[in-house]
Amino acid sequence: MNELTNPLAEPQQDPELLTSLGGKVGLVRDCVKRVALGYTTGCYTYGPPGTGKTYLTQDTLEQVGVKPVYLNGFSTTAGLAESLRANNTSIIVIDDVPNLGKDERALAILMAATWGKPGTGRTVSYVKAGQAGQSSTFTFSGGIIMLSNIPLRSRYAQQALESRVDVQQFDPSQEELFAFVRDHYLDGYHAERGEHSLSGDECAVVIDHVIAQCCLNSSRFDLRKIVKAFAQFAQWRNGDAESDWRDSVASTVVGHTSDIRHTLVAGDEQRAEDLATLSSILDTTDDPKEQVRLWEQRTGLSRRTFYRRKGELSGLTVESA
Repeated sequence: MNELTNPLAEPQQDPELLTSLGGKVGLVRDCVKRVALGYTTGCYTYGPPGTGKTYLTQDTLEQVGVKPVYLNGFSTTAGLAESLRANNTSIIVIDDVPNLGKDERALAILMAATWGKPGTGRTVSYVKAGQAGQSSTFTFSGGIIMLSNIPLRSRYAQQALESRVDVQQFDPSQEELFAFVRDHYLDGYHAERGEHSLSGDECAVVIDHVIAQCCLNSSRFDLRKIVKAFAQFAQWRNGDAESDWRDSVASTVVGHTSDIRHTLVAGDEQRAEDLATLSSILDTTDDPKEQVRLWEQRTGLSRRTFYRRKGELSGLTVESA
């Protein structure tokens, strides 16, 4: 594990760290391209979780215009073989399927599928479940991209697979990841649902807080923690949370629940601001569609939040009456 340092002592953007990371990223992208473009039959990229291996693979394949077939989660040996048979000319991405690396039969299938010249048919034989003694054979001419958190072990079968495919380690330092997220989210985080997005300034606040908490608590930083923290911040900012986002980060991202120190004061202030904006809109027009349009325009929040705030405002009006 890389040693964690104090992020407050580091510059917000460090060109040297970004350049260093870019070199490591380039090696992974080149491995993926070699398989996607038919230079090699397979590759195996490994490194700690949350460093962006899957994202890099997906993004690179998209860049070269290749639509792969993904295998992730649990897969049996027979399931692997059937997937290769059904997609025998495709690029297959096997994403973090640890049991395959421990199964001699699965390794034998992967070796057969990657042993030979790129673009030519490689013969793969296997025995279907419940059909002992009856083998099935097919020809595979595609490519296989494997992603894992661990390197190939020293067992013979794994060494044999390693001799057939490109093996690339991807283990960026913590400082390189710090520099990456600060640079990558300068213009904000754009979620599928607009109201869950964050501005560049909001991203900077969340990123610095997560990095500081990871360093203070000796917790390994990874990219998934940032995305989780963005969701927690957006929930709090939109008034949908009962806890302060920093406490949510402490409990779910860093893993500490005993030190809940923050309150929802800022969230209450945001709610009051939303209610004031809504009241102004309701005074402006009686048209429901126009009310929603103005709400979304002025706050950037969703129709769902509009109706929730409207209900809250109605409750306050009843109470004051």
